[in-house]
Amino acid sequence: MSRYEVRKSITSCHVTIELLRELECYIYKTTKELSANEDDLNFTVALEDEYGEETLSSVQDYKRSKIPNNVHTIKLRASNYRENLCVEVSFSEKQNYSYIRIEIDGEGAKEKAHGILSTVSEHVKEHKNLNFIFYGGHNYVLPMIVGGVFGGSIDILSGNDLSTYNFYSLVLLVSILTYGLFKLFSPYSELDTKKNENVQKSIKWCLNGLAGVFIFGVLAYYLRNLVIGF
Repeated sequence: MSRYEVRKSITSCHVTIELLRELECYIYKTTKELSANEDDLNFTVALEDEYGEETLSSVQDYKRSKIPNNVHTIKLRASNYRENLCVEVSFSEKQNYSYIRIEIDGEGAKEKAHGILSTVSEHVKEHKNLNFIFYGGHNYVLPMIVGGVFGGSIDILSGNDLSTYNFYSLVLLVSILTYGLFKLFSPYSELDTKKNENVQKSIKWCLNGLAGVFIFGVLAYYLRNLVIGF
C-alpha cells in the first residue's frame, strides 16, 4: 500500500456556477468509486467572504445564478477520512489560494491522483482567462515590453529627435501605470459576480479607448512630420 499527496496551482480562470457543478459531479463520482464505503464520504462547498464561511452540501443547493459580490474564495472538498482520501479544489482572488489538493491511500495512489489532477485541470482550462499575466515574479516585464514596442514604433515612424524619446518615456510610464491599475481589478480566479462582470466591461472599454488614443497619436505625429516637417 502507498500514500500520495499532491498540491498544484491551477490556471487563472472565470469561475461560474456551471463550472462548479461540472467539478462537483466529477469529484463526487470519482471519490465515490475510490471509497470502499461511500457512506463515509463527505462532500462540501464552502463560500468564504470577509465575515466568515457558508458551507453547503452541494452546488445544487445554491439557487442563485451569480456568486455574491463579497465572496472571495470557493472550495469544493470531497473527503473520506476513514480511508485517508481527500480531493479539494480552491478558487480564490489570490493566486496562492487557487489550487488542487489530493490525498490518496492505496495501491496505485500516485497514478490515481495524477488522473484526477489532469481531469480537473482540463475542466478548469475550458474557462481560463489571461489574468495570470498580472501575477508572478516577473509581472512587470510585460508592460515594459509593450511600452518598448510602442515606443520603438514611434521612433521608427518619426525619427530620432528629443520629442520622440520624450513620447517613448511617456508611453512606457502610461503602460506600467495602466498595467498596475488593471491588475488591481483583475483577481486571479475571477468569480462570476455582478461586480466582476461590470469591472470587466469597464476594462474592455478602457482598453479600446487607450488603443484608439495611441493609434490616433501615432498617425497624427507621423502626419505632422510628413506635412510640416517637425
